[in-house]
Amino acid sequence: MSVVKFIMLRYFIVPDQDSLFYQGKPDEDKREIFASAVFRNQKFVGKRNVTISILGVSWSDELVMGKLGRERVAVLASKTQDDIKDVKIRHWPYLRFVGSPAEQLLVFEWKSRPGFTIESLCRILSELATDGMFEYGYVVHFEPLVHKEAFWNIVRQRKVCMVRFTLNAPNLFEAHQAAEQSLKKLNDMFNNIETTVTLSNPGGTLRIPEENLGSYVEYCNRGGGQWELETTHEGRRHKLKSTHSPICITIDASDMTDDVMLRLAVKKAVDAEWEIRNVSD
Repeated sequence: MSVVKFIMLRYFIVPDQDSLFYQGKPDEDKREIFASAVFRNQKFVGKRNVTISILGVSWSDELVMGKLGRERVAVLASKTQDDIKDVKIRHWPYLRFVGSPAEQLLVFEWKSRPGFTIESLCRILSELATDGMFEYGYVVHFEPLVHKEAFWNIVRQRKVCMVRFTLNAPNLFEAHQAAEQSLKKLNDMFNNIETTVTLSNPGGTLRIPEENLGSYVEYCNRGGGQWELETTHEGRRHKLKSTHSPICITIDASDMTDDVMLRLAVKKAVDAEWEIRNVSD
């Protein structure tokens, strides 16, 4: 049996209206600009000197598939005629991916060799996409889809000292209406591309009513931002983030081609996102 693990990321294309290049494109144009900036063979160096390459890009039935490799350097002991010397070898461990631009979802094979965390993968992808859309005046954020009960399981089991929501401005998908409307009002008023809400009680008696905050938790879980909790448990403080609880799917790919496996992965991702969306139905 060959089991392959996947994670799911959502991307937000947010206008930076203070940019000299902002053009106010229709949604369909923004998707096309994003696709041409990201889904092509290219090499990119991020702010933390992380070098990635996107290669093997192909399109089929509104889906895009490819590989994202990260440059790594290994030091190997190489034998010469009269000595043994350390030799640096550059190699490119990679993750296969499949994207659904209509859903603004990217599904990545998840394995340890490229050396990414969820946060570092989202960060380098956000830098790559924002760099590609800079001349049009847009900023791009990537966030994972998160287990719908992860937040509430923590809140029910521990004393909460702080909760923080970092929310991207409303975008192209229909998030929970309450969160969507309140964020839209803030965006119209202040022209912000991100909203941060922090509630705290250092004594650990912070109340987290689901009827008031549930829509913001769902917004983050669907890739609209991040939540962070600071808790006390057995006398110790802990910080927990939504990026620690990504939804992972597994596929037995023993008798599958890559194409079939990736198509199944994106179908499972859409189903997972739908389940988060309907948690309160």
